[in-house]
Amino acid sequence: MHIRRTTIGYPISYLLTLVLAIISLPVGWVNVASAALLVYEPFDYDAGTVLHESAATGLNLAGDYAAVNPGLPSQFQLVTESPGLNYGNLNGALSEAGNQLSQTLGTTAGGITVSLDEDVVVRPDDAIFFSALFVFDDSLNGNHLANITFTDDETGDELSFGEPSVGIRNVRVSADTAATGQLIADGADGSFTNGQTLFLVGRYVNSAAISSDSLELLGYNTADADVLPATFDPADPNAEFAYSLADLDIDFAKISSITFTIRGTASNFIDELRIGSTYASVVVPEPASALLLVAGLWLTAARPWRGRTRNGALQNATATLMLL
Repeated sequence: MHIRRTTIGYPISYLLTLVLAIISLPVGWVNVASAALLVYEPFDYDAGTVLHESAATGLNLAGDYAAVNPGLPSQFQLVTESPGLNYGNLNGALSEAGNQLSQTLGTTAGGITVSLDEDVVVRPDDAIFFSALFVFDDSLNGNHLANITFTDDETGDELSFGEPSVGIRNVRVSADTAATGQLIADGADGSFTNGQTLFLVGRYVNSAAISSDSLELLGYNTADADVLPATFDPADPNAEFAYSLADLDIDFAKISSITFTIRGTASNFIDELRIGSTYASVVVPEPASALLLVAGLWLTAARPWRGRTRNGALQNATATLMLL
């Protein structure tokens, strides 16, 4: 039987195989996850940069960082350090970039705030997902901390996650909104060992039903070769902990600004903050990688069929990639 070849030297049957493979990918992979990524701060600034003196360059960040307490001496302000944190042995995590956020002297907490270029709006029955890498170390004086706060500047409502100023080796997730009436939180002491790098992943659901909102936080040890789940799973057995505020009214409507707070003498760090409208945008690799994998597998399989052009030269494989 004669197999018809394309003009670039590959059988049409292989092209059809590639097209079918791409079509068969999950719908969430075809819609590229980066489109759902709403905020990304990898702290891609030169090492030693004092952030409250710098223009924010992260995705959807606007203007300059501002010090929470401008009167603090420079050694207490937050700076970038090299190298950045990474996801360690976790399987299925995103790639990282840039440096990490730190504090040179931790006898008092330092904080920086940055506004968003476009608010992250959480409408009724919407959810947002968020993640970040942290190094926690409470060994020196028992009151070190590192946390991130999302603020609705119009109402003053806040969501926060990380290590707070209370407790010993405590990690928690909290909400302080008009609807909650006060700060409410879920977490526990002893959530980490000193010097441990944790990948924290959270979800906030703004339910349209009364008393049905939820705010959840999972923690993963980057030293473990765990496979991250394909969806947000509060019952994931690989998580070091799972904290949750549920069945209540939080009514947090939007993120207008973000605050990073650290107290630790070059021992507590924050990196790789992501906020997105899907779990995939803040945890798992972008689907474009999957498409490239399919293409790569097809090229490998098609290699025996690689033909010659009319002038006898072997066809360059890049011509196949141009078909995608």
